[in-house]
Amino acid sequence: MGATRKAWPGVLAMTLAVMTFSSSHAAGLDLNAYRGKVVYLDFWASWCIPCRRSFPWLDNLVRQFGKRDLVVIGVNVDQSHDLAEKFLSDTPSYFPIVYDPKGDLASAYKIVGMPSAVLIDRSGHVRFQHVGFSENREDEYEAHVSELLAEPLH
Repeated sequence: MGATRKAWPGVLAMTLAVMTFSSSHAAGLDLNAYRGKVVYLDFWASWCIPCRRSFPWLDNLVRQFGKRDLVVIGVNVDQSHDLAEKFLSDTPSYFPIVYDPKGDLASAYKIVGMPSAVLIDRSGHVRFQHVGFSENREDEYEAHVSELLAEPLH
């Protein structure tokens, strides 16, 4: 199953010191670029069966809330880039993917299971964490996103 909890109130989200996937190059991704937006960091791995079920839902989340300033970023924790690429060829995403092969970012956010999500408000504060993914809890996940989208930038 999984859990949802308010996560580390008042803690500012850190810069992603990881690499983005690209066929031609890799580049760092800085969360400061998303200030004023709600960021949904989704931690996933190629071996994770619930991750395969969550990707279509995440794509739908982007379609539903993207125009209201929601950004979804997938964070892959596989040590092998090839395993992640195989997953993505079987389960495509329409949101950015970054690669965290050493698990530095996952450790920093205290990720305990796959998939896990960290929701960051418009001011850059981590507000919620979801551990696991269940279709039965999609309404709860969306309620957290809606709550953060309804809040003004502080």
